[in-house]
Amino acid sequence: MSMFGRLLICLACIVACTSSASSDLTVVGDDQHLWILLPAQESESGWDLLHAGSRSSTDEYRVVRHFDVQPLAMAALDRTLWIIFRGTSNQRLDVYRLQADYQPSVELYMMEPREGLGTLPPVPGIEQLLRCVATEDGPVMVGRASAQGADTDPPVAMQLRQGRWESISLPPSIIAAAEVLGTQTDRGLMLAQSGGKGLSTWLRNAEGAWSHNLVEVDAPMELLDVDGQPLLVRLDEAGMIDLAYLNEGDLWTLASLPQPDVPWGVVGRRGRASLISQQDRELTIVGVDAMTGRISESELLQPVSMLGTGLWSIAIAVGLASAVVLVIVLARGGDLSSMVVPSGWMVLPPLPRLWALCIDLLPGFLVFFFVVGGDWRHLIRVPLMSLNSLDFGSYLVLVGTTVLWCGVFECLVGSTPGKMLVGASVRATDGAKPRFAAICIRNVMKGFVLLVPPLAVLTLLHPNQQGVGDLMARTIVVRKRSSIELDQT
Repeated sequence: MSMFGRLLICLACIVACTSSASSDLTVVGDDQHLWILLPAQESESGWDLLHAGSRSSTDEYRVVRHFDVQPLAMAALDRTLWIIFRGTSNQRLDVYRLQADYQPSVELYMMEPREGLGTLPPVPGIEQLLRCVATEDGPVMVGRASAQGADTDPPVAMQLRQGRWESISLPPSIIAAAEVLGTQTDRGLMLAQSGGKGLSTWLRNAEGAWSHNLVEVDAPMELLDVDGQPLLVRLDEAGMIDLAYLNEGDLWTLASLPQPDVPWGVVGRRGRASLISQQDRELTIVGVDAMTGRISESELLQPVSMLGTGLWSIAIAVGLASAVVLVIVLARGGDLSSMVVPSGWMVLPPLPRLWALCIDLLPGFLVFFFVVGGDWRHLIRVPLMSLNSLDFGSYLVLVGTTVLWCGVFECLVGSTPGKMLVGASVRATDGAKPRFAAICIRNVMKGFVLLVPPLAVLTLLHPNQQGVGDLMARTIVVRKRSSIELDQT
């Protein structure tokens, strides 16, 4: 290739990069899942992988993974996301998988694997990635055999089938130096390239044969699948985002959208295409009906509130620190371990104590269900520590009501309605009525235990059935010994 030709290619690349500079939001997905890649917050380095599901009850997304380096590409289909990284040797492409499974019982998407990413075989024979396309059979990688190869080196393609990479043929007329677009359609895999005469498209059928069409259009940016049909995303002369279907050489315009001033991207979804734009950590979604082209009102996706995360983190930290201190003290026979049951009283067994707790939770449940509109499925998600901000606020009202209810009764009569029904009361370890400060400490710690229910196990482990709150406040839940029991002793 002559020097003049190389210069023209460089200028064309610069113009293409300039025209799409604002479309730098990495977003993939379908009608059920959105996967977005964002730079980590200012206090951190790396990249955050976000997930939002259509079956979620709130307009929030979750950070599901954090990467130290930016992935080369992502592709998604149904519940599966494929992520491609540059290998440590810089001469291979490493592929990983992440899947999102919806759990109706807790209204939550669970990631599989639960930690990290699922490892797939590295892509053989490709060092420079041009395009990754998600298909029903597996991801298709289009690239060049050598990362240092010339633009004239013919591209190659590999497809992952049943855990193994298989080579697939590419159209002989594909241009080695041009960008490759691609998507899965209901008629097979489609690739596209912008050339001197317009946009060339190649459709691969089930037998592996390619058919070619040419469309007179310029400035293509992305090729998407919407209801099995290829949808072209491009910028028109006025700077508008143009969405148009490709159909055997024809271009059918669906809609035009103003180009956001912030990073954006477009994804194909069932029944619509969606324009996703990012402002700070908020995501705005504008939907376009796949049949009529009608543009819907924008929706806002926000990160899961740090209210729940922060309070749960504090509760966990306090609870674990208390547990560690108690274990150390009890193991060494310290003051806490020497606390005894006051004379004339006996420790309340676990089962009656559980019944007393259930009764004392009734006011909190009434407020939770009938005042703040809570749902029983939200309570199942409490041990998973996965409530969103709205649901966590409702549960926090339940905890606050229970702590206030129990604290007031213990201050006034030394017991709660639940404990009185099973004949129990709260006493200091010397048998006297607990002081006000001890009751406050005990009920504050009860609040932490309700926020982190696994901490309740410590009560069962203690010989005197004293939980974290009782040990900190030097109190004990007891009931009077009967005359028969006193005579037996």
